[in-house]
Amino acid sequence: MNAKKITLVLILIIVHSLCFCQEYWEVIYEDEATIRCIEKDIIGNLYLGTQDCMYISYDNGLSWNETNFQGCCISFLFELDTLFVSNVDGIYISFDNGATWQLTNFPATAGPMMKDSSNNLFAANWGHIYKSTDDGNAWNIVLSTNSNEIFNDLIETSEGLFAASQHYMGEGGLYRSIDQGDNWELIGLNYHFLSSLAINSNGELFAGSRGHYTQAIGGVYRSSDNGETWETLTNQFYVTDMVIDSQDRIFVGCNEYTGFVWMSEDDGETWNQLESQIMTIAEIQYLTISEDDHLYAISYGDYPVNKVYRSLDSTKINGNTIKINSCELSNFPNPFNPNTHIRFALDYNSHIKLVIYNTKGQSVRTLANENVLDELFYEYSWNGMDDNGNQVSSGIYMYKLVTDQETFTKKMIMLK
Repeated sequence: MNAKKITLVLILIIVHSLCFCQEYWEVIYEDEATIRCIEKDIIGNLYLGTQDCMYISYDNGLSWNETNFQGCCISFLFELDTLFVSNVDGIYISFDNGATWQLTNFPATAGPMMKDSSNNLFAANWGHIYKSTDDGNAWNIVLSTNSNEIFNDLIETSEGLFAASQHYMGEGGLYRSIDQGDNWELIGLNYHFLSSLAINSNGELFAGSRGHYTQAIGGVYRSSDNGETWETLTNQFYVTDMVIDSQDRIFVGCNEYTGFVWMSEDDGETWNQLESQIMTIAEIQYLTISEDDHLYAISYGDYPVNKVYRSLDSTKINGNTIKINSCELSNFPNPFNPNTHIRFALDYNSHIKLVIYNTKGQSVRTLANENVLDELFYEYSWNGMDDNGNQVSSGIYMYKLVTDQETFTKKMIMLK
């Protein structure tokens, strides 16, 4: 091959790389301290917890504000007007979006938390699962195991509650409760170091394993019978965390030896790596998907700092509208002054609630709280007034639509 042909081939390779190698991630935060968790609340604020303190972002991660919560944040749990934070001291609760905090009566260091459909609160740590029926005022131990066993994840399905554990000295695996968490049994995936659990829209349960007590395997496993039996989807990954988006795509975070983040679009039958030029030698410690279907990943050991990554695009749909089955939720105009119209349609009958919130998470105006019929468009107007008839100030507001099946939150801007 002569020099001109070699040069042409090199140019084509470079052009191909520039055209087809697209970065999936952007870095939105980095810190020398260990980053534990990140979640987006119902109005779009991002909360980030490190081993030292908590941060909040009102602008989707462009800037961060240190809160008055000082200490290690292990996990977050959001309710409509309540924020729970698990901590080495126990569980803290805030009713004013983190302005003030109360320490609950949780008796030990807390790890993952969950609130079930019966409004029971659960929290786990080394060797124990606790239950509270009064939002954390009183706690009872509902499962006690060996102190070398740690519970990494809690999840509820239509068939019961599940807990993923790893036991450094023995059995461990998947626990299930079918009586609202009062009694638990070890039902499968014994000896696996289970890191995470997830469920898809068909009710199939997925488990991620970061290793095994006696074998050099990890992987992703699927059960279609409430955890009774399991199918191995892959044992090529050491899974550190796992989430499933609204389109049933599975995302798994891995250690640096098995490739950072992988995705399956066919229920775990095949997997594709989310290649990145900005992720270096690191372990993905945490994955989460926000209500707008952006994927977030926290790295550990991404020297000299740890980082928070966010997908550049939503995993669901691009643009400023959100699909609700076959229809759209949107407001127009946006930005507006002082009137805007919120429009949506559903393809099922439902009770709906449409509420406007400010950036502090406070309810400003309830526009709808009623039953609607399918196949019809509904439009609600807002004139910038709160529920007391007062004109609100200019700024960013969120409107949240809650149906019997789905919940969506969108952002809008009121201009002067």
